Amino acid sequence: MTLLIVVGAFVAIVLAWWISQLGNRGPGNRRPPSVASLHAAPLSPGEAGLRSLLAAGDKIGAIKQYRELTGMGLKEAKDAIDAMEAGRALPVPAAPTKTPGLNPASDPEIRRLVEAGELIEAIKRYRTLTGAGLKEAKDAIEGLTK
Repeated sequence: MTLLIVVGAFVAIVLAWWISQLGNRGPGNRRPPSVASLHAAPLSPGEAGLRSLLAAGDKIGAIKQYRELTGMGLKEAKDAIDAMEAGRALPVPAAPTKTPGLNPASDPEIRRLVEAGELIEAIKRYRTLTGAGLKEAKDAIEGLTK
């Protein structure tokens, strides 16, 4: 009987510890990665810079740098840095298939959308073709309306 009480107490303690550890891993309580875990794998120079920013607690700086390195949008860059922070591999951006610096007047669909007054659709089309950010696309399309 005494052995059963001791084993039951031991199981209760282990179970309580395990539950407390699960609670510490929630999204709001995520521990920052240690420097050692951030440098566990061979790194490219860009990835090493991102990991050092994360190790220093500068997540916003890491997102900005990732955007500069890849040309990705804000959401994609944040998701990539979140993945890196969680210990997953950094997503490799797809090879660029877009045409940066495209003259919007050279695309007949963009011209048609602008003439029809569908500026938002024209901006979306320009962004799809070039990979430009929202501000750059808006400026390019508004340049056609002047």
